[in-house]
Amino acid sequence: MKWTLQRPGTVLRSVLFWGLAWGAFEATIGFVLHQLPFAIGAYVWFPAAYFFMDRTYQKTGRRCAVVWTALLSASLKMLNLFWAIRSDYVINPAVSIVLESLAMVGVLSFTREGKTSFWQIAWKVSATNALWRLGYTLYAAALVPAWMREVSVVRDAGALLSFVGHEHVLSSLACVGVMMVFQRRTKRAPAPRVNPASHHSQYSETHKESS
Repeated sequence: MKWTLQRPGTVLRSVLFWGLAWGAFEATIGFVLHQLPFAIGAYVWFPAAYFFMDRTYQKTGRRCAVVWTALLSASLKMLNLFWAIRSDYVINPAVSIVLESLAMVGVLSFTREGKTSFWQIAWKVSATNALWRLGYTLYAAALVPAWMREVSVVRDAGALLSFVGHEHVLSSLACVGVMMVFQRRTKRAPAPRVNPASHHSQYSETHKESS
């Protein structure tokens, strides 16, 4: 997948589209996943976040657009505060969204463009996933109130190991799978058909001008 640097108007449209799409996902499906009795959301949120961030970057070619998209998504996520039973189910995901975007920007800063092999995608996904989890661990350990810390990923060693261990691995594998499938579907997309009459008309006009 090759990106091209786009004009500010195109960048703004991409940020609005993907930011709103990501925010709508987080405010609806993401919110529902928090209410389920089993923790399937841990393996869904990051692949979804990476997809939206990657689409933004591929469409704009600007790392800052990834952060603006995340900020818009996080703002929409905060609307869940109006009906959430627990505020940490809203605030923490919103913080996670921003941390994920900062992690991706960091990884992109050290990544050569144009490479879309399996291992290149796997490296970017895994590194982004690891960085945001590191940032979130520091946030949960130092910046949240005591009651929120007691139910967070730093509440005990087991929860923390799960967060940085198998949740990281499984969500990364799911994300790589999603990105590889999307990449293959994109490559298989049919090329736009050229109207022969239009092509002939353009050739005739060019030929006349050169004459």
